[in-house]
Amino acid sequence: MGDFRIDITATGGHGCDRTAQPGDDLKSCGGASCPDCLARAFVASLKGLGMLTGQPNQKATLTHWPNQAGQVVDDLVEGKRKHRSFTAKEEPEEFLAQFFTFAHLTTPQMRDASRPFAELAMLILARIPRNPERTAALRKLLEAKDCAVRAMVAKAAP
Repeated sequence: MGDFRIDITATGGHGCDRTAQPGDDLKSCGGASCPDCLARAFVASLKGLGMLTGQPNQKATLTHWPNQAGQVVDDLVEGKRKHRSFTAKEEPEEFLAQFFTFAHLTTPQMRDASRPFAELAMLILARIPRNPERTAALRKLLEAKDCAVRAMVAKAAP
């Protein structure tokens, strides 16, 4: 028997325990499709089989937003938040982010048109470093979102 390593990079609805601070025990939501809970269950299975015993060379971590300034790291062996938190604020909020909300829109069609732009804006904010080019990308995305919403309510051309 020897060491083995599993690396997974995925995108999805991670972060079911958004209130945990570094050093806090992690809580599970128990969701069948929650990446955090699935990862914790997998690690618990390995521990139960004696494959993760807490030896210094053994680790299992879940990194939210890897390689980003705001990455959050959970230690799945200890069941504790290790680095940062979802509520930590190191950068001021991006000014343009406020314009990607869509709950206030008056029709489901307008909300449906706006939602993908809001999701992409959140990905940009999470993955692209803050600089003038990111702001330009968000501004152009905002312009495209506004056009899409107007297209949903526009009257047919005469």
